[in-house]
Amino acid sequence: MQLIHRRGWGIFEDEEEVYFHLMGEKGEELGYAKWSNSQVNTISKQEYFYHKYGPYYVEIMNYFQDNLTDSCRSLDGSVYVSNYQQSDIHKFDSNGNLEFIHQDMFDTVYGFAVSEDLIWVVYPTRNTIKCYNLKTYKELYSIGDIEGTLFNLPESIYFYDELLYVCDMGNQRICTIHPKSKVISSYKVFREPVWEYIRSNNYEIVRLKSGIFRV
Repeated sequence: MQLIHRRGWGIFEDEEEVYFHLMGEKGEELGYAKWSNSQVNTISKQEYFYHKYGPYYVEIMNYFQDNLTDSCRSLDGSVYVSNYQQSDIHKFDSNGNLEFIHQDMFDTVYGFAVSEDLIWVVYPTRNTIKCYNLKTYKELYSIGDIEGTLFNLPESIYFYDELLYVCDMGNQRICTIHPKSKVISSYKVFREPVWEYIRSNNYEIVRLKSGIFRV
């Protein structure tokens, strides 16, 4: 594995470049950075959020300021945002207009992934992942249980190549879920907790306890 940075979080990919928050030894925020061509460079807050939320990032930041959020963009340009460790998921259209707020009543939302008309949400404290209809938020199915028989604190979820990728933090692994058959398979196993996973420019990027790495 290639070390990218020892301390950072909130990683995402845009235009084949990787962006993340910088933090100090005590977890304090130290700004923003971009990893490109195997180099890490500091960037402005404006550049970070432009690539995170899109061209209408200012309108979205009016709701969230520069708080750490979970977010993803759908193919139609919509942006879905939730304050970290809260329960409301906001949908903004491609022009940055707030369309609705889904108030999740199940538990605290840590991460989510969107594909077409579906959204998958992870609830670490319940060791559960739920799939909802994106338009009605009707629950379609649920995987896992509070006892942790399948997951142990799943922190984040991503959708690549028709599979869901889950950072199963307590089990120190990334697992995949087939969204139709719901079959769970271990994909990568580590010797420490894993919190985030993205793909960029044919690379796989993970955030482990010891830092952000290309694997």
